[in-house]
Amino acid sequence: MYSGKEGDRHELGVGFVVENSMKENIIDFKPVNERICVLRVKTKFFNLSLINVHAESEDKDEAVKDEFYCKLEQTYNSMPSNDIKMILGDMNAKIGKEMVFQRVAGLHSLHEESNDNGMRVLDFAMSRNMIVASTQFPRKEIHKWTWTSPDGQHHNQIDHVLVDRRAATSITNIRSCRGADCDSDHYLVRIDFRCRIRSKDNKRQQRPPKLNVDKLREEGERKKYQEALENLIQLPVHAQEENRTTEEEWQDLKRAITQAAEETIGYSTQTRRESWFDDECEEAIQKRNEARRHYIERPTRAKKANYDILRRKAKSVIKRKKREYYNNKVTKIQQDFEKKDPREAYKGVNLFKKGYKPKTTLCKDLNGKIIGNKDSIMERWRTYFSQLLNPNLDQMYCQTRD
Repeated sequence: MYSGKEGDRHELGVGFVVENSMKENIIDFKPVNERICVLRVKTKFFNLSLINVHAESEDKDEAVKDEFYCKLEQTYNSMPSNDIKMILGDMNAKIGKEMVFQRVAGLHSLHEESNDNGMRVLDFAMSRNMIVASTQFPRKEIHKWTWTSPDGQHHNQIDHVLVDRRAATSITNIRSCRGADCDSDHYLVRIDFRCRIRSKDNKRQQRPPKLNVDKLREEGERKKYQEALENLIQLPVHAQEENRTTEEEWQDLKRAITQAAEETIGYSTQTRRESWFDDECEEAIQKRNEARRHYIERPTRAKKANYDILRRKAKSVIKRKKREYYNNKVTKIQQDFEKKDPREAYKGVNLFKKGYKPKTTLCKDLNGKIIGNKDSIMERWRTYFSQLLNPNLDQMYCQTRD
C-alpha cells in the first residue's frame, strides 16, 4: 500500500508492506499525500492506526513545515478516537534531553539538544498526549543511529516513533538494525509492539496445476481431445429429472471437460517465474552486503572505498541485466508477430504498455472500506457482477410483483 506522487517521478512517497497472513486484519488504508498515509489494523481489543510520515527537512521554510504539521494534525484528528494511534517514519528531527520535555521524551536520545524539527515533534506529542517512544529505551549509541551521512562521519537519530500515552507500555523495544541493507543512508528501525492481533493460521495453499492448452494448437492433439470429450459428454439418466439444477448439470460438464483434457493434453509443467534477477545479480548483492558489514564493524577509509566500489558494481550489474531482459522481451515480441502468434505477442506488449502491476487479494465493500476475508471478498465480487450483468433486475422484479 503506497502513497506518492502521480506519474513517473520517483520522489518522496510513503507506504506499508503487510504480510499476507495479516491481510484479514486490515480495516482501511488512506493515502493522504506523498508524505503521509494511514493504515488501520484490527486487533483483539482495539484498532491500531499507523500513520506513516516523511517530514520536511530542517532547512525548509517555516511555512512549508507549518503546512506539513497542519496536514498531520488533520490526519490525526480524522482517525477514530478509540483507536490506538502511532506515528512513525522519517521525522527529520533531533530530539534532545531537555528537562522541560521529560514528560514526552525519554533520557536515552542520541542528541543533547533538540533542533527546530525536534521542537515541532515534541510540541505535537504534548498537544496530543503522546510520547516519543524511540527515546525511551537504553541502547548502545550505534543502535540509536537511524541516519548516516554519505561520508560516514556523522550519525543522527531522526527517525522516530510516537504513540498514545495509554498504549506506551505496549511497546517493549525500539532499536535500529544496521544489518538490514536496502542501499539507503537510513537504517531499519524495528519496533516490538505487544498486542493481541486476531490472526488466522492459514496454511499456504498451492496453486492448482494448469492444463497444457498450448497443445490444442496442434491438429492431432486437438482431434484427440475432441474425440475424448465427445465420448464423455453423455447426459446421465438422472439428468432428465425435472428437479435437476443447473449447478449439477454444470458440474457434470466440467468433470467431462477436465477428464478429457487430463487424458489427452495433460498438465503443463510449473516453471520458475521469468525475471532479470539471476545468480550474477545475487552474487553482486551478497558481495556488496559483506563489504558493508565489514565497514560497519570497523570503519576505515579502505573498507569504505571497497564498499563504494562493490556498490557501484552491483548497480551496474543490475542495470545491465535489466536492460538485457527487456531487449530480449522486445525481440520475442517481434518473433511472435512474425510467427503470427498474437496472443503471446500482445502479452509482451501489455508488459511495456501497462508496466508491472502487483497482484492484490484485497477489495473494498460498498461503503469503501477494505475487506480481506476470503468469504467476504467472494460475496463482494458476486454482488458486483450481479449488479453489473443485471442492472434492471430489481426494477423488473418490482414490475412483475405489481
